[in-house]
Amino acid sequence: MAENAATQSAADMRKLAEASNPLLVVQNPIVVNASLGVLAAYLARKWAYGNFRDQFGWASKGPDGKIHYYAVKKDASGNIVPDTSKEVSNAYLNRILLNLGGVVLGTLLINNTLIEDASADYIGLGVAAGSFANLIMTMFQID
Repeated sequence: MAENAATQSAADMRKLAEASNPLLVVQNPIVVNASLGVLAAYLARKWAYGNFRDQFGWASKGPDGKIHYYAVKKDASGNIVPDTSKEVSNAYLNRILLNLGGVVLGTLLINNTLIEDASADYIGLGVAAGSFANLIMTMFQID
């Protein structure tokens, strides 16, 4: 079964490489599933950062030009804004661990023997790639 999936994946990749029509590339299951994985990693990160500001802080450039992770407060209008007087001390580590967890999750989805469908491999590839990109962005303070 795994050999058939690998053969089918190789044939799909060759077809994708030979396609000159952009519509054929976008409709390819490999591209669609990998894109879904990247989108899932992005949405999970945004959800976690937005709903757990006490753990992840509000990323903003400080007066020194570096990224700082501030606590949040409500302004007079009721909008959530960064409180530049308080930083979340472990936000950087929490962001690293969240994105590293996404890389591990994506890696576990790739070639998982519990799921025989090849699309799970490509979704896992997308999750791992998207999480790795977020990890690099956090490490190099590109937030």
